[in-house]
Amino acid sequence: MRRIIIGLVGPIGCGKGAVSNYLREKHGFKIITIGDIIREELKKRNLEITRENSYKVQAELRRKDPHYIIKSIIEKIKKNAWEKVVIDGIRYPHQARIPQQVFGKDFLLILINASSKIRYERLVRRGREDKPNSYEEFLEQEKKENKIFNLKETYSLASAEIMNESTILELHKKIDNLLSKFLKKKQNFK
Repeated sequence: MRRIIIGLVGPIGCGKGAVSNYLREKHGFKIITIGDIIREELKKRNLEITRENSYKVQAELRRKDPHYIIKSIIEKIKKNAWEKVVIDGIRYPHQARIPQQVFGKDFLLILINASSKIRYERLVRRGREDKPNSYEEFLEQEKKENKIFNLKETYSLASAEIMNESTILELHKKIDNLLSKFLKKKQNFK
């Protein structure tokens, strides 16, 4: 089997992590999370893990090299000769375009989505350090992220969309169906 690189995009709390974990557990994918790279950088700098600090550090890294994070991820994939990888948490349009250019037909960008109410409830249950304190704060964070990352453009680059508003089993079925279609399409390109 040739390489399969799946990029995941979607709003906060949509289920990108659930999709990544399923692909790892059921299909043997390696997961690289953009958010984890930023959180690691925050820890190195002894900064509190907040969305504000994440924005600042990511902006600083982008000033040094706008493509630093995605280029680092691609380098890891190539260096380790990983065949099945999920890039979780793509935000900026270039983070979707560069892997598409590098991996071509071996790359699939998927938009994971759910309503804002469902996503907020998931974040509250998740209990991460950077969770919003209210639904209103959540909506403000989302509005800010949409502007900072140009998410509308990034989402428009997705080849497929999965609505994640039902059960975990339904989500798994949707993932398996999409992966099956992608593999058949890849075989037709040979």
